Amino acid sequence: MLVGRLLIAFLFLFVGLGELRRLLFEPTTPYLPGDGHDVVWPKAVELVLSLPFTFGYKTANVSRLLALSLVAEALTAWAWWSIPHPNLSDLHGYRRRAIHYREHFVTNLATAGGLLLLQRIGAGKFTVDELLKKND
Repeated sequence: MLVGRLLIAFLFLFVGLGELRRLLFEPTTPYLPGDGHDVVWPKAVELVLSLPFTFGYKTANVSRLLALSLVAEALTAWAWWSIPHPNLSDLHGYRRRAIHYREHFVTNLATAGGLLLLQRIGAGKFTVDELLKKND
């Protein structure tokens, strides 16, 4: 459980820190304008929530909030069905963008599902939550 939780936490820390650093310190984005990578709020929320998640503090609640954030991000930043259809000259670019958005959408939903499982089965014995239980 510890390794699984830390691997999930690593995902949030790696993506959150990397994307926020890029958004704050690089003047231009390597992505197309309006790309889901440029949406700041989910990365900030997930980065903040990854800290208690890493240590296993209030794991059930934090897992639910992370899952909710991922689903909200999937529906807003990675809404592949709402990409405007291009003219025929950019059909290849449209398909690549739609595939890219769908991959992020599905990844977010799958990770949210894993987080909901974790909140249900618990985060294991190496957590702040377990340490606090022993002190009661």
